Amino acid sequence: MSRKINISNMNLEEVLSSSMKLAKMVEGTGFIPGGVIGIATGGVLPAKIISDYFKCPLILIRVARPMTSLKKNFALNRLPISVKSFLRRIEMVLGIYRIMGKRTIVDILGELSPGNYVIVDDSLDTGKTIGEVIKYLEERKKIYRKD
Repeated sequence: MSRKINISNMNLEEVLSSSMKLAKMVEGTGFIPGGVIGIATGGVLPAKIISDYFKCPLILIRVARPMTSLKKNFALNRLPISVKSFLRRIEMVLGIYRIMGKRTIVDILGELSPGNYVIVDDSLDTGKTIGEVIKYLEERKKIYRKD
C-alpha cells in the first residue's frame, strides 16, 4: 500500500491525524503488522504512532544516498528545509537521482525478526529508499511476501 502524505509541511496535529488515518487504512485491509519500520529521520514519528496503534515493535532504519554525504561535507544539511527541498527538486529535474540514486542501509535500531512489517517514510519521491529497505529485508529473509 502506498499513500503519499508528505509530513514536512504539516504541524504536529496534522502529522498525528494523518498517521492515525494511515494506521486505520492499514487496519482496514486486514493486514496485521508484526512490526513497523520507520525510515529515519522523517518516518520516525509517523512510524511510532502507527506502531503504538498496533501495539507492535518499532524498528528504525537509516538509509543514506551518496548525495547526502556530499551535502554534509559542504555543510548543506544546515540549510533551511525550504532550500533543501528546492535542492532536492533540482536533483530530480536534472536526473541526479538516477546517477547517484543508490541507497545504503546505514543503521538499524530495533530487533528485526521474520514477519510482516509496515514500512513508513515521511515522503516518497522515487520509491528507491523503501525499495532498498524491502530488498535488504528480503535478502535477509526478515519479511514474508505473499505474492
